[in-house]
Amino acid sequence: YFAWVLTDAGCNAAGFGFKGLNKKGGQQWDAVLNVEYFGVEVATNFRSAMTGWNIATSNWLRRCVYERVPSNWKQTASFGMSALWHGFYPGYYLTFCSSAIFNEVARLL
Repeated sequence: YFAWVLTDAGCNAAGFGFKGLNKKGGQQWDAVLNVEYFGVEVATNFRSAMTGWNIATSNWLRRCVYERVPSNWKQTASFGMSALWHGFYPGYYLTFCSSAIFNEVARLL
């Protein structure tokens, strides 16, 4: 988490993380939040953990890949693009292929 915490802190120090005021008038500093730390740590299933991890990349993959391919290839294309982005290392392909399977099983349950 160190890299993301440090990056979030730097963005907040520069003012990029300011999202505005909440309903109570308090400041919100989560505009550039990339990991929901508590949500990932206490996730009760795989999908919840994936939702809170690497939020900006997930949003980009959703807009640029998931929403543009035929419905039966959405998950495969998204996880495949993520593996391709990380480089040509077998561990990434194994991880993202198994993640696609785990995600689909979680959706069916």
